[in-house]
Amino acid sequence: MEQDQGSTQTRKGKYLNWNECILIEGLLKVGMSESTIAKELERDRHTINREVERGLVEPLNSDLTTSVAYNTDRAQDVHDLNVSAKGPASPDSVQSTKNPRP
Repeated sequence: MEQDQGSTQTRKGKYLNWNECILIEGLLKVGMSESTIAKELERDRHTINREVERGLVEPLNSDLTTSVAYNTDRAQDVHDLNVSAKGPASPDSVQSTKNPRP
C-alpha cells in the first residue's frame, strides 16, 4: 500500500521564478491566503511563506502610517544579497574524487 505524499509535485531545490513571485504579490493584494496561493502554484506552503517573509516592506503612507506589504523587487534583492554572502565552499567540505576515504 502506497502513502499519498500530497497533491504537489516534488520541486526540491527549485527556485520560484519571477512570474510566480509577481503572481504571489498580486494574489496577496487581493486577499488570498498563503496556503491557497501554495495550492494554486503547486508549491509547499512553507516555500510561499519564506518568500513572503523575504519580501515584506513597511511603506510610509501619506498620513504617516505604515502598512506591511509584500514586494517582489525587495524579495529578489534580499535573495541576491543572501546568495552573495554565502562565499566559496571550504576545501574541507569538498571531498576529492581522486583519493576517496576508505
